[in-house]
Amino acid sequence: MNGASNPEMPGSSRGDAAGNANTTCEAASDAFWKLMEACGLPREATSHFRQARIEVLKGVREVIDHRIENLSRANRKGTRVAVD
Repeated sequence: MNGASNPEMPGSSRGDAAGNANTTCEAASDAFWKLMEACGLPREATSHFRQARIEVLKGVREVIDHRIENLSRANRKGTRVAVD
């Protein structure tokens, strides 16, 4: 499967580490969708899986935002010096 059966999962042509990870994710996704198609995946199930992907990404975003906030707070420590 090259992503044609699932238009919500576009392919990646990047050759860097992120591109390799994306390729691995695409392979896993392709295998999952093949299994679901073989089982006769109902349209309602497709909607649920799409929403689940969105929720996972929102969770990852929250983790990243939390980490950024912690790192930003750590950088605020220091002494203020008045400059004339």
